[in-house]
Amino acid sequence: NFWPGSLSFYLRPQQALSWDLGDGRRLDQICVRVPNAGFILSLLRKSGPLAVVSAANAGGSHILNPDIIGTTSPALAAIFDGGQLSASLGSTIVSDIETSPTLIREGLITLKELREHLPDIGREDSVN
Repeated sequence: NFWPGSLSFYLRPQQALSWDLGDGRRLDQICVRVPNAGFILSLLRKSGPLAVVSAANAGGSHILNPDIIGTTSPALAAIFDGGQLSASLGSTIVSDIETSPTLIREGLITLKELREHLPDIGREDSVN
């Protein structure tokens, strides 16, 4: 109901997952999202799933202007420049790492909307 869109899930990767994500196979969680940007959806239809990182640091502000993304990182393979983005609440993040789904960050999709589909979803204490 929320994909493509602004819903991200933290999940534990299956032990047999053979993707090389450049982490020495040490990741104990992954974040899965299907964004709703037309260009990205078109790219995903041609490529299949992609492993990507956010341009913003974890817990940091959203990067709305691609001009401020540094290009000196050796891990940076490409920047897809969609131009200046408008400010928004960002994606809603749900963790399904523990025994039941838990809201980590409320964004464009509210807890009330999530509870229509996941009535037992919990809420992390620090969610604003």
